[in-house]
Amino acid sequence: MNTLRPWLQVVRYGTGIILLLGLAWYLWQRPEEVLRLTEISVPILAAVFVARLASYTMLVISTWRFIKIFAPALNLWEYFLVSSSGFTLGMFSLPGSSYVVKTVYLKQRHSFSHVDFLAVNILVGLFTLLTAGVIACGALTLIRHSGDSVHIGLWSLAIGLAIGASTGLVLIGKAFYRAGAEGTIRLAETYRKIVCDHEGLRLVFISLTLRSACSFLGFGLLFYALGGGTILAGGVMDSLSTLLRLVRITPGNLGIYEWSVASLGHWLDASVSIGLIAAGLYRLIGLLAVTVTATVGQLIARVFDLLL
Repeated sequence: MNTLRPWLQVVRYGTGIILLLGLAWYLWQRPEEVLRLTEISVPILAAVFVARLASYTMLVISTWRFIKIFAPALNLWEYFLVSSSGFTLGMFSLPGSSYVVKTVYLKQRHSFSHVDFLAVNILVGLFTLLTAGVIACGALTLIRHSGDSVHIGLWSLAIGLAIGASTGLVLIGKAFYRAGAEGTIRLAETYRKIVCDHEGLRLVFISLTLRSACSFLGFGLLFYALGGGTILAGGVMDSLSTLLRLVRITPGNLGIYEWSVASLGHWLDASVSIGLIAAGLYRLIGLLAVTVTATVGQLIARVFDLLL
C-alpha cells in the first residue's frame, strides 16, 4: 500500500490539473461569459463573503461542541484559531495537512485522540449532509410550486442526500461495533457518548442548519448576480454539492467541484460556463474568508500573549 501511495498522489494531482486546464480552455472559448464577472457589485461580493464566513463559523462551532464533550478545557476561540490556521496551511501544503494540524494539537494539548476526532468529523459530516439535503428538498419544492419544472435527477440527489445521511446517523454506531476491530469499537464508543449529549446534538443540528442555509444563500446570490438563474436555483446547486466538500478526489477537489456544480446547473437550464465561474469564484471567496479569519485571529492571539 505504501508503494502505491506516491502513485495515487500523482494521479490525484494529475487529474486535478487536467480538469483545471479543461476548465480554463472551456472559458477561454467563451470570453463573453467571463465578462459577466464585471457585472457583480461590491455589495453582492461582500454579502457572499459574509455568508461564507458565517457558514464556516457554524461548522467550527459544531465540531467544537462535539469535541468539548471529551476535552472540556477546549474553548471555542482556541479551536477556531487552530481550525483556521490548519485550513490555511492545508491550502499551501500536502493534502490532509489541515486534519493533521488539528489532530496533533488536540492530542498534545487536550489528550484528544485522533480516533475520537475522526468520529466527531464523521458525525458532523453526516449532519451537514442531512441539513443540506433537507434544504435542497425544500428549495426544489418552492421551485416546482412556482411553475418551473424540476429535473428528476435533482430530486433524486436531494432526497438521496437526506435519506442517506439520516440512515447513516442511525446505523453508523451499530456498524462500528459489528466491525469488531479495536479502532472501530473505539469509534462506536465515541459515537455513543456524543449521541447521549442531547443538548449538544440540538446545538449542532441548529448550527449546521444555519451553516447550510448561509452557504445556500451565499452561492445563490452569486449565481443570481452572474445571471445564471434564481437564488433558489443557485442554492440548490450549492446544497447538492455539499458532499464534494467532505470527500477529496483531487487536492481540495479542484476541478471536480467546479465541473460537478456546472453539471448540476445544466439540469437547472443554466449555462455550463456560469456554473464553472460561480463555483470557482465561490471557492476563492471561501478561501479568502478562512484566510482572513486565520490571519486576524493569529494577530489577536499574539497581541493578547504580549499583553499577558
